Amino acid sequence: MGADLRAALIEALDSANQVQATRSKAPRHGEKLQDLYDPEFQVKVARTLARLKDPRTIPVLAGALGTGGVVTDALADFGERAVPDVRRVVVSPESDTWLVNDGLEALRFMVEAGNISAKARKEIRSAAKMRLLSNKQNVTTLWWAIDLGAALNDPELKQIIRSPASDRKAIVARGLIDPYEIDKTQRRALDRLAGVAAFPRKR
Repeated sequence: MGADLRAALIEALDSANQVQATRSKAPRHGEKLQDLYDPEFQVKVARTLARLKDPRTIPVLAGALGTGGVVTDALADFGERAVPDVRRVVVSPESDTWLVNDGLEALRFMVEAGNISAKARKEIRSAAKMRLLSNKQNVTTLWWAIDLGAALNDPELKQIIRSPASDRKAIVARGLIDPYEIDKTQRRALDRLAGVAAFPRKR
């Protein structure tokens, strides 16, 4: 792929990411937007760029998290170079659930691969802690945060995970009322503390 085409695809994906980000915010603010967004286009461009394994694509790929495992795997393969951009997505209150969840998974894959420095690990740890403690997120994000927190094998994060594992009230305090979600959250926390691994990468 030539440099001009590569640059054009990066620009195209960046534009698609921005449109998607604007659309995801619109319902929260009661806005109505013209239907100018083609999700299939975003997915196709993201997957094309992911296969290039070009570090210059990291920022736009991070913005395209949530479009599939190819993007998640590509960012995980970049390892430490991708940590700042993926972390930014994970901690942003503007990121929707699918971006955050895929970002947490990409960070877990990096941790499990063991190809990151102590500095990067510290950045990942802070993102995991933020999501473990947040009460303003989808329950699935808490599940992915539990997976990442357990993978980091950090004493403080393990202690945070022990709270929902041992006390259902701690889960209810996060705003969860569905018995199924409460049970699944507690089971996930118990499993990770017991050393049961999260779903592995599909290679």
